[in-house]
Amino acid sequence: TRGRTIVESKEIPNRAMNMERITNALFALLKRDNDDAFVIFEDAASGKFVQFAGSSAQPLLLDLPSQALTAGEQERAHALFSELGSGDATHADLYNKPGGKVVGRQVSYQLDFGQNAERAAEATRRIFSEVYCLPDQFDLGVSEN
Repeated sequence: TRGRTIVESKEIPNRAMNMERITNALFALLKRDNDDAFVIFEDAASGKFVQFAGSSAQPLLLDLPSQALTAGEQERAHALFSELGSGDATHADLYNKPGGKVVGRQVSYQLDFGQNAERAAEATRRIFSEVYCLPDQFDLGVSEN
């Protein structure tokens, strides 16, 4: 209509909305039966992510590969993971095929949360806030297998 402007806005999820999505996805992961179940939380704008493995038979295991972190993020991750109980990065060999030749090393920060989805969700929030320095409001993507 004449003289009227319609503005569509996309609501950016706030901290509470993101925490609810993270917590719900982690609870859902704990109900899955497949051994290779995972969930990845990602900031749509930057591509920064936090990933978890887990299932009904396996604990929630947070995995934050250090190769995906800047030097500053690695320092902040070390400090946060030290506070949460695991400051040292873990090292694992990478193979060209199962049982094959070692072709590299995977270095990552890992935490085992058992079946505690709330604690895992809070750690995820802190990684986005304290390691990646993202604001409370960001567009959170959730990917699951």
